Parts: sequence; C-alpha cells; structure tokens
Amino acid sequence: MSADTIQIRFDKSHLVTLGEKLYGESLELLRELVSNAYDADARHVWIEVTPETISVRDDGWGMDEEGLREFFTIGSQNKKNAPLSPRFGRTRIGQFGIGKFAVLTACERFKVRTQRSDFAAEVVFDKSSWNINQEWNVPLTRRDPDEEESDGTTVILEQLNRIFALPDIERFLRERMPLNDPNFTILLNDRRIEATIIPGRKFLIEASTVFGPIRGELILPLHAPRKPEDAGIECVVRGVVICRSTFGFDLPVLARLRGRISADFLPITSDRSRFITDVPEYRVFVAVLHKELLHISRQLKDIAERREKQKADETLKDTLTRMRRAIRRNPDIAPPLLSGTGEIDESGAGVSSDAAMAPNAYEGEGGTVDAMQVQMNGTSPSNSQNPSDGSDVKEPPPKKVRVRNLQGKTVVARKMMIGGTGITCALDGFGRGSPAAFTEGGVVYINVDHPLYRKQAERGQEMLAFYLTYLLSQQVSLLLSSGDIRRAFEMQNRLLTDSW
Repeated sequence: MSADTIQIRFDKSHLVTLGEKLYGESLELLRELVSNAYDADARHVWIEVTPETISVRDDGWGMDEEGLREFFTIGSQNKKNAPLSPRFGRTRIGQFGIGKFAVLTACERFKVRTQRSDFAAEVVFDKSSWNINQEWNVPLTRRDPDEEESDGTTVILEQLNRIFALPDIERFLRERMPLNDPNFTILLNDRRIEATIIPGRKFLIEASTVFGPIRGELILPLHAPRKPEDAGIECVVRGVVICRSTFGFDLPVLARLRGRISADFLPITSDRSRFITDVPEYRVFVAVLHKELLHISRQLKDIAERREKQKADETLKDTLTRMRRAIRRNPDIAPPLLSGTGEIDESGAGVSSDAAMAPNAYEGEGGTVDAMQVQMNGTSPSNSQNPSDGSDVKEPPPKKVRVRNLQGKTVVARKMMIGGTGITCALDGFGRGSPAAFTEGGVVYINVDHPLYRKQAERGQEMLAFYLTYLLSQQVSLLLSSGDIRRAFEMQNRLLTDSW
C-alpha cells in the first residue's frame, strides 16, 4: 500500500456565502465594525448612514500594512493571542476573524481605509469581482498619509441592499456595546448614543470560578419594562451582549430584574447570538447565577416585607389617631382595661394582664401617671377634664413600643395615649386560619395573615385603615361591654362612625 494525500479545497464563493449567512440580523454587521474599533482602542466611533452608504470611522490605532493583511486573514489568531488592547487594556471583543465579512449581507462592496503613522492605504472588496476572478486577492491602494487626519480606520459600505432605520441602529448598539466605558463614545449621524440608565435598587454580582470571574450589576427598576423584549438579564461576553434572559429561573420577583452579567470565559457560537451550553463552563455559570438570583430573591422579599410593614405601621398610627378622636367625642367610652398592659418595661419583662392593677408608671401628656389611677378613672391627674366635643387637645402621636407576642418574641406595636389612658395595638402574623383580631395581655393583636387583612392591604392604605379601625373598635367594645353584646355593637358603631 502506498500513502498519498488529498488536498482540502475551499470554493472562494463560499466566503461571500459565509458573510451573508453568518448573522441572522443585518444590524449585527454594525456591531462587528464597532467592535473592531473598540478592540483598536478607539475613543470615538462615527457612524454615518445615508440611503446609499454606511460609513464607520474610528480614531483607534489604525493599521500598518502587516495589520491590514492580518485584517483580511480568515480565522486570525491575533486577538486570541493578545486578548487585551494596548492603550486601555480592554478585553477584546473579536474572536473568530470572520465577522468583517458580515457586511456582505447588506451591501455589494465595501472599502477599508486605514492610516497608522506613515502608512495609509485602501482595500476594496467587490462581491461581483470576487466571484468572477479566480484569484484570492483584493486590490490594495497605498496613498500618502494625511497629516491633518489622526490614525484610525474607516469602513464604507456601498451599494446597500438593505434599509437601516436610525432608531433601530441606536437601540441595537445601545443594548450591545459597552457604552459605560468612559473612554468610548459612539456617534450616529453626529448624535451621541447614550448608555441606558435604569433607576432602581442595584445588586452587585461578583463571583470567582475555576474558569474565570463572573461580575455584573442587576437592577430592580422603579417601573416594569414597557416592552416584553426589554425584560431579562443581559449576559455579556467580552463586552458583547449575547442574550437577554432570566435563564429559566421561575421566580416571579426576578421577572422585573434588569442589568448585565459579564462572564468572558463562556464559549459562544461564531455569530455571537447563543451560548454553547453542553460544556462545563456554561454549567458552572448557570449554577453561580442561580445561587446569586436566589440570594437577590430573598433580599427583595425582605425589602418588600419591610416596606409593607412600614406602610402598615403608618396606617396603624393613623387609625389610632382616629380612635383617639372618637373616644374624646364619647367620654363614657374609656378603655382602662387596656391601659399600658403588655408593654415591655426597661428591664425587658412584659407587663401581664394580671399586673394591670399594680402600680406602674407610664409617660403621658402630663408627666408620669400612676397606672392604678388610670385604671380606675381613665384620666390623668394633670388632665382630668377631657373635652367631649372632639376639639383638638395636644397629645403625643401614637408612639412605638415593644411588646412580646404569644411566641415570646418582641414585636413593635403602637400605643395611643388619651390623657392617662393607653391603647396598645400590634400587627403580627398568626396564620390564615386564626382570628382577624383578639386581645391578649392588654394588647390588641391584628392578624396580618388573615385573608381580609391581605385583601384590604391590596386595596390601599385608606381601605386598610378603615379595616383596622373596625377591628380595633370591635376589640375595645368587647372589653368594655361586660358581655353585653348589644352594648358592644352600639359602642363599636359609635367609635367606628366618629373615627371616620
């Protein structure tokens, strides 16, 4: 047997086909041209769009003759061997060396003009001439350097076969290019493309893996995205947005998240539109992202709960103020059995209902008030004449106090003082099946887990305030009616009516 070889051949017409079919969207070609300028340490990129031509000019390093020949080398390893740009240390975006031919999807010919130091030249790639000519060469024309021009490169697309709308170009480049880089500016027909600023709560992402770092910033915007395509997390590889997604994580709160995650080690397809998912790098990335998103989800849940508690506390404060006004209009209704009981004293011990008749000091409008006198009379020694006409009397607003709930945990409550009489109310969770409200140890507890509470909270603070007034007046009336249900209903009706 004799050994022989077979030559691998490549039909040159496939180069044109490859450029035309490389990207699924024509706007990708502009990203490729701008990416080349970014890799060349350009500070500015000027894009000029007319119905006949598109010009992309930059003030980067430009190319000498060797660099220009490297530019037209398919599958060049130059950027892979030198992944950081020399001037700004940018992580270079380009990778495969074939993206430049993507322009063939939109035009019949393109020119590359470049200048670097004392070298200047122009190369023309004409699609029809390339297919007819058997040579693998394109014409290069050397020219004298222009001392008034800075170094840089210009790519001009001629004989366009596509229509490019300026708003589409702007949106596309804003989403996919690193506009937050302070040394990089893109101007479209002399108008700067600004980076999108999303106001909202920010979450920094920073994790190390065996393949490289994962960094980014996620934002919970103040407003939900107007368009479905604007939702999701942008995943960036070497400065280019590959996709926008929530990566299949079924967490409702994450549906509103925006922002970017950068992982330069992720392998991507040649058109930079998808990840290669059946590799260890991608699996590690997804695992880290899942962990970070779960952490953010818990943070957002805690934030939402705190915000809800703050709103509920303000509503309770308003409710107690209303109740105080109603009690003043009804001097025969005074809840002495609720006077300060359940509040934690300075030593941290709770005051039980059994100790309600024992002497204990409470701070009221007129100074220190003896609890026994409050219990018996419902009045303060310094303010024994409470008006009954509802006129304003200077009282401190319902203040925050600490009480122990049924599980022995300390919770924040609101205490309303009227003269020397106090009503303490706490919002706490006891489960959906527990009563809407009850009184224990001199404290009125309102169950925030009850379906009626949840429903009124969803309807707004005014509806919630009315519901809280209803429950609070109910508990006060039950305690003061001595088991007379008819009298309890009559008391509640008066308190509820005068409160509102």
